[in-house]
Amino acid sequence: MLRLKLYPNPFNNKIDIGFQITDNSRVKLEIYDATGRLVKQYNHLVNQPFNQVSWDGRDNSGYRLPNGVYFVQLETKNYKQVEKIILVE
Repeated sequence: MLRLKLYPNPFNNKIDIGFQITDNSRVKLEIYDATGRLVKQYNHLVNQPFNQVSWDGRDNSGYRLPNGVYFVQLETKNYKQVEKIILVE
């Protein structure tokens, strides 16, 4: 089972992405823009009882992304959860 917490939402400087996973599988965390384009990917996440990463609204190349709707996708071997977030200035 996945539990995904996003705070604050909407956000402007950064959003904290917290998650709990009850199975012991590999974790994949990705952020997509409203068109479905992958903009940020977190690799090598270690599955702990509670995990957290912060996203500053920048893509994988370090460029600040425009205001808009984005989607956080958290996936393991057995589960997948997608949540909407909003980046504002």
